[in-house]
Amino acid sequence: MKDQSGSIIFIDDESAVLSSLRRALRSRLRDWELVFEQSPERALEQVQSIRPWVVVAEKRMLPMDGAELLSRVKHLQPDAVRVILSADTSEGTALTPLESAHILLPKPFDIDLLTATIERAACLRHFALSDQVRREIGSLQTLPVLPATYRRLVEYVESTDDVDSDRVAALISQDVAVLSKLVQLANSPFWGYRTQVYSARDAVVRLGLDLVRKVVLSVGLFVTDVAEGEHAGLLTRAERVAEKSLLLARESGRSRAQVEQAYFTGLLHNIGELVELGGKTGLSADTLGAFLLQLWGFEQSLVDSLRYQSDPLAQPQPAVQTCQLYIARRLLEAESGNVAPEALLASLDPDLLECAALPSDYRS
Repeated sequence: MKDQSGSIIFIDDESAVLSSLRRALRSRLRDWELVFEQSPERALEQVQSIRPWVVVAEKRMLPMDGAELLSRVKHLQPDAVRVILSADTSEGTALTPLESAHILLPKPFDIDLLTATIERAACLRHFALSDQVRREIGSLQTLPVLPATYRRLVEYVESTDDVDSDRVAALISQDVAVLSKLVQLANSPFWGYRTQVYSARDAVVRLGLDLVRKVVLSVGLFVTDVAEGEHAGLLTRAERVAEKSLLLARESGRSRAQVEQAYFTGLLHNIGELVELGGKTGLSADTLGAFLLQLWGFEQSLVDSLRYQSDPLAQPQPAVQTCQLYIARRLLEAESGNVAPEALLASLDPDLLECAALPSDYRS
């Protein structure tokens, strides 16, 4: 086993599946120690002896199914990334193992997707957290997961080189909460359009596929079966911070892609608080949110923005996006406290304002 990677245990009661995995992954994951087990009991013994970084289990096994096995892994090796494979990824079934697994992958498995998931686990090991913090995160009862609508959308987009807007619109239309938010955003004055749109297809065309994917993810995470109480409050705050982040990015002359990224970062800035709703922890919501985005494979700049959003000048190389996110949050707080934006900006560290690349009238 090489220093930069760790070990992975694969558990499936079908020897043919394990043989297929062994052949497919041997050349792709050369730096990893790969362990394949048919017996869940033997796999649990291996977990205690080799302390794997990743455990991948088939959901339907006898006498112990994958969800139960991973639940035991969570107690034996809480900082291992736990992945469950299932041929049934329908909404109801998909929710069953989420208290024990970080990631649900469809079966038959896509070898590229599985490999990418494992490689992200290596990135998590290099995420600067203490072993204690890593164990605390791994022991959480539940973590938010990629929403079904987002998963279906990504699967479709990645399956074709010729994305059909009508097909994307049809997928989105299956989720009323997502559809309503997309149409609302497409009609927002922030984008500068004079005419209103009312269909999923028109919203997709107007916003562009990349932004649509980002909104589908954020809304799917915050909207539960009954969007009320604290979840609804988190979504409302996320949207308001996103709007202010968008305006700051525009004012600083950033590109369209950077403006969209700023908006998306604002939408996800408080995702770590979703984890705390499921069970209070002693960890910062910023750390939890950054960990989740790292787990899901988002770009490092976004991960870092969430991680340092409360103290952007502590970032090793303070980034414009992180500083603007901090200012957007402070502007919303000032607004809630009836503090004039000018007074808030005047109270901020000049280095922070300079890092945010805002026009001189913001810094005067």
